[in-house]
Amino acid sequence: MRARNTAELRSPSGQELLIWQWYWINGRLTSSDYWAKGYTALSRLQAQGDDSAAIVVYTTKDRANTASEALESFIRAAAPSIEAALRETRNAR
Repeated sequence: MRARNTAELRSPSGQELLIWQWYWINGRLTSSDYWAKGYTALSRLQAQGDDSAAIVVYTTKDRANTASEALESFIRAAAPSIEAALRETRNAR
């Protein structure tokens, strides 16, 4: 899950968040809005449905700038479970 959109947000109180987002479209991963639309259209044209999900993970940023490492570690650990849950949901239809 390397490809992702990145955003950083700051609250009025000064807390900062690092946010990563990407799409799962019928088993394909992309961070591109355009590819996500294309994959969805292709799946529908091939009568495979339009199963898709936006996946968003975030963490607070700290002064040590370890937010990226924390998200990478989380994704490595959680990716198999996330993908399995998405496949199970798709197959249950």
